[in-house]
Amino acid sequence: MIKNNLYILRLLSTIIFSFYFCCYSQDYHKRDSLIKVAKENIDTIKIKALNSLGTFYMNVDFDSSLLYSKQALEYAVKINFKKGQGHAYSNIGLVLNKKGNYTEALKNYFKCVIIRDDLHDQKGLCIAYSRIADVYLNSKKTNLAIEYERKALNIALETDNQQSIAGSYNNLGNIYLELKNLDTSLAYYKKNEQIKYSAGYTFNKKFNSRNQLTTGFTADINQLKLKS
Repeated sequence: MIKNNLYILRLLSTIIFSFYFCCYSQDYHKRDSLIKVAKENIDTIKIKALNSLGTFYMNVDFDSSLLYSKQALEYAVKINFKKGQGHAYSNIGLVLNKKGNYTEALKNYFKCVIIRDDLHDQKGLCIAYSRIADVYLNSKKTNLAIEYERKALNIALETDNQQSIAGSYNNLGNIYLELKNLDTSLAYYKKNEQIKYSAGYTFNKKFNSRNQLTTGFTADINQLKLKS
């Protein structure tokens, strides 16, 4: 029961965070425009379109996402477009993580890290480290998950990226929840909430209010503490 509740809480926290920062819309008109651009001659615009298609299909069709992302990578390598390569490696890593191929996902993410480090792309590097942490969490290597999420958090703090800081606190909360370290998990979730309050973010209309949701979430964790 506790294990199931832990999984539900981790899933809930991720859903909550996605409502804050990810308002993804499957705009098929935009998709058609991207496909048209992707058929043009090889240049950075074509590669960006292919990467965007890879992102578009991320939660729709893994095979299509991989296809477009690998095409983007192939063309980006041909013209030495480093930023496009980094984006493609990141997309491929994300899909492979979702498919459960953690070894290959990490290989692509670490290639992404090398490129983004060379480009001094701090925002991109922060995202890559956080995604590496997610792979390690999914593969039950929680110590490495903590190590890489903290790397992401350090970059977010250095660059004062409030959205990424909140994201890392949320992710660290997930990791410690997986470890059943409920006090530490709750502390990170509360830090996440504090940033979102101060930044003026609001919940999706499906939730009654921020206070009700936070109170309920805290109560669920406290209930788990009593059962453990």
